[in-house]
Amino acid sequence: RQFLMTNTVGALNVIHACRKGQTKLIHISTSEVYGTLRERPMSEEHPILPQAGVYSSSKAGGDLTARVAYLTEKDNIVILRPFNFWGPGQSIEKLIPRFIYQYLEGKPLTIYGEGKQKRDYVWVNDVAEAVWLARKLPAGTIANIATGKNLSVNEIAGLFKLIDPKTQVEHVPARKAEVKELLGDYSKLHKLTGWEPKTFLNAPNLKKLIAWYELTGFIRQPSLL
Repeated sequence: RQFLMTNTVGALNVIHACRKGQTKLIHISTSEVYGTLRERPMSEEHPILPQAGVYSSSKAGGDLTARVAYLTEKDNIVILRPFNFWGPGQSIEKLIPRFIYQYLEGKPLTIYGEGKQKRDYVWVNDVAEAVWLARKLPAGTIANIATGKNLSVNEIAGLFKLIDPKTQVEHVPARKAEVKELLGDYSKLHKLTGWEPKTFLNAPNLKKLIAWYELTGFIRQPSLL
C-alpha cells in the first residue's frame, strides 16, 4: 500500500502540482518496470512487464501515468529509467552495501538462489549527471540510464574475492519472481545529451566504496509500516 501511495498516487500528485505551477517534471522511473530481459540490450521500447513485487508494479503505474499526462495534457514531462544504482549512501538492504557489511563483519556473502541473476549497475554520480542533463530534453522524452554492461551476483561476489581471497559465500533460497537479467541500452540518452557512464563496477572501484562505508557507516531505509 505504501509503495502504491508513493510511487503511483504520489506521482500523480506531483504531475498535478507541476501542471498547476507550469513546471517541468523529470520523473524518475526504474528499469524494474521492464521485468526480465526480452531484448538485448533493453531499449525504451521494451515491454512494460514488471514482476518483482508491488514496488515494480507501483513504479510502472507512476511511469505510465506520467506518459499519459504528456500524451493527453501535453504536460512538460521527461521520464528517465535508471538501471541499478550503486555507490555511496545506498541503504544496507541493497545488494552491494549488504555484501560490504557482511565482508567487513567477516561473514559469508549471502546470495539468493544460484546467483546467476544479472543487473546493469550505474554509478550514482553518473545517474545524477544524467538527471541534470535531462532538464533540457523535450517534453515526452523517455530515456534509459544504463551502462550497457551487466554483472551476475556471483561475479560481484567474485570481486570481493579478488580484494580478499578468504571471502566466503553462502547461497540461500531464491526470491519469488526475481528478474533474471537486466541490460540497458543508453544510446538514446547519449544521442540526445552526450551522456556516457564514467565509473564501472570493478575491484578497484569497489575497494574505494568499501572504504567509504568503513569510514561513514551504514544506512538503513526507514520502516514503511
